[in-house]
Amino acid sequence: MKICDLTQSYSVTSGGVRTYIHAKRAYIKNTCHEHILIVPGEKDEAIRDGNLTTYKVKGISVPHCQPYRFILRLDKVMRLLKIEKPDIVELGDAYLLPQAGFYCRRQFGSSVVGFYHTDFPSAYVEPVMMERFGEKVAGLSKKRAEQYARDVYGRCDAALASTVQFTEKLKNLGVENVHKLYLGVDTDLFHPKQRDENLRKQLGFDSEDIAMFYAGRLDGEKRIDLIVNAFEKIQDRFPGKLIIMGEGRLKHWVQGKAENNPQIIFLPYLHNRQELARHMASADIYVTAGPHETFGLSVIEAQASGLCVLGVNGGALIERVPESLGVLSPVDCLDDMAENMLALSRSNFREKGSRAREWVTSHFTWRHTFEHLFRIYKDLYHRNEIAQRKTA
Repeated sequence: MKICDLTQSYSVTSGGVRTYIHAKRAYIKNTCHEHILIVPGEKDEAIRDGNLTTYKVKGISVPHCQPYRFILRLDKVMRLLKIEKPDIVELGDAYLLPQAGFYCRRQFGSSVVGFYHTDFPSAYVEPVMMERFGEKVAGLSKKRAEQYARDVYGRCDAALASTVQFTEKLKNLGVENVHKLYLGVDTDLFHPKQRDENLRKQLGFDSEDIAMFYAGRLDGEKRIDLIVNAFEKIQDRFPGKLIIMGEGRLKHWVQGKAENNPQIIFLPYLHNRQELARHMASADIYVTAGPHETFGLSVIEAQASGLCVLGVNGGALIERVPESLGVLSPVDCLDDMAENMLALSRSNFREKGSRAREWVTSHFTWRHTFEHLFRIYKDLYHRNEIAQRKTA
């Protein structure tokens, strides 16, 4: 089979979607299949590596979201699809490019799979409209966005979601043929053995200090301000420091906080996954506050590293962080987040981290993910073959 991933949600510092695609390519590289990746770039470019091909299509820079870019040139994408004629087109988002995927199905009989990686009606549309126009407009805008999601994913031959919650959401919107597909983690890379006491010393930690850690995008959707403000509220009683790692529009705000507060450490985004795993395992508690996670890939990377998780009772975190593995605070509740930071530092967080490691290794591996995904792909491929024979 020839499989094409088509997405706007890809950059040199992007997180879950990029990680998923790279893990898929690593899986495909050792098979007889081919993989095509079409993503935004600074310029048009084609890169071939055996059975893997990457096409970068020059896109416009997204304001306040650098280094993300957005492809407007559907004609260019369609020409690439005409050259490659993939058997499967997987849509990594709902922003404009689905039209190219559906074009590919009409012209070449490709099957289209849509992955609901982002709950954009709740994560993006509703908050922006609320801030600018108020509750009524925000509610109407969210409904329109959900109708759009239904239209896009409802037209796909198969839709994917990575939690029970979002599988049910798509079904409730009227989308049929929805599959739950858990993502995975490299449990050999993200492992407690990566813990490095020398790194901890370099960051200014004593042997008994607790390192609370966040890694990911630094923006409003992730509630970075809530994490930092909650920590500042209890830092005089917290036996350690907060590390914030990442890239995004709140980067300079976080840097400013770190410059004026010796208990807050800012670290830039790490392209090297080995280094990320080393930093993760060298921490003690993972903290995250975004309520709209559709899977929470960084959470299971932290759990695989042996960390207890402090999260919020929303989105995928409801599934990712059962009570035995961490603590969930109410969404957007600064006081509860602050008190839970303090309570965890005084509890059996190391024991919960050990249980988290065991849980992840038994439930979330990339091998399980892609064996399941390729069963879906092959079913669509064979159904397409049968349909084409009937019309021949």
